[in-house]
Parts: sequence; C-alpha cells; structure tokens
Amino acid sequence: MSKNHFVVVYLSVIILDNSVIF
Repeated sequence: MSKNHFVVVYLSVIILDNSVIF
C-alpha cells in the first residue's frame, strides 16, 4: 500500500469539506 493513495483520499475529503462550506 502506497502512502500516495492515502494522501489523495485525504485531499479529496478536504475538497469535499470546502464544497459543503462554500
């Protein structure tokens, strides 16, 4: 398992969070 995949998922969650806020 590569850490890159985890980073992508983490960034996706942040982007979705921002979408909900804005």
